[in-house]
Amino acid sequence: MGEWGDGISGGKNMAMWKRYKYGIFAALTALLCVVTTPAIATLTHSNGDESSPPITLHSPFLTAQGLVDQGRDRYESGQFNEAVQLLQRAAERYGAEGNALQQAIALSNLSLTHQALGNWNEATTAIDTSLMLLEHQSLDTPENSSITSGNSSITSGNESVTAQILAIQGRLQFAQGHYQAAFETWEPVTQYYRQQGHQSKMIDSQLNQTQALQALGFYKQAIEQLEDIQSTLTVEPDSPTKVMALRSLGKALRIAGYLGNPTLADIPDGVSSEVSMPSVGDLDDETEQALNATQVLVKALGVAERLGMDEAIARIAIN
Repeated sequence: MGEWGDGISGGKNMAMWKRYKYGIFAALTALLCVVTTPAIATLTHSNGDESSPPITLHSPFLTAQGLVDQGRDRYESGQFNEAVQLLQRAAERYGAEGNALQQAIALSNLSLTHQALGNWNEATTAIDTSLMLLEHQSLDTPENSSITSGNSSITSGNESVTAQILAIQGRLQFAQGHYQAAFETWEPVTQYYRQQGHQSKMIDSQLNQTQALQALGFYKQAIEQLEDIQSTLTVEPDSPTKVMALRSLGKALRIAGYLGNPTLADIPDGVSSEVSMPSVGDLDDETEQALNATQVLVKALGVAERLGMDEAIARIAIN
């Protein structure tokens, strides 16, 4: 489900889908909130011999970057416990070398891996330490400008890395039920990618924010943002991002229709996603809302089928 940051991003559909494969899907009452797994933070490296033979987990010759690379491989193959060991060693080695930025990156990767295991305390400690190291870096260059929202900010100099680390922090906050904090953490991430023209990453961050809005009960705002995203993606080629956007919009519309008012700020306890639809003969605004939701979900299913995304097809079909 996750790629290791900018250096691993690719245009192929299957590579993009890896970002979703190993994510944690938070189930809420009447809503399955799906938060995209943020890309693992990386810096571009010019060194490293790709022709070198693979180094085993316990090799004394493994460099810090080699540890990160193997940690990425273990993470993407679902071997999270081994990934934790590798990334912990990488963070320690970067710390010993005095490379605070790379240490912060390794720790954010470690946090994401702990999240995959449900180790929330360890994940929190790792991401807090990562952000502290980044803050110390920014204090060394006080002339830098920043994008700020809530308690989160992206300071120029290490913007790309900071954005990715904040995306990981927001995911952790969401998984722990801190939806308002997650929304605020993701806001500067969205702003940064918008300013940089990184549309796919901007939309990923926006999708995360709409999940936080729905978790908070703000369906009207979430639907408005999802409709804007859908309009943007209409002219774009089929992609996993388009599937997720359509699926999220369809589910939000469906829940709003069940509630009878898409502007509701609070979702009553006990609302079930399996509520029966009204009969076609009793069409009203609520039924029309639900029918619109079905149409959107059918579109999502069509895109997923064209991409061969079996897991997404199954999830949409269940809904």
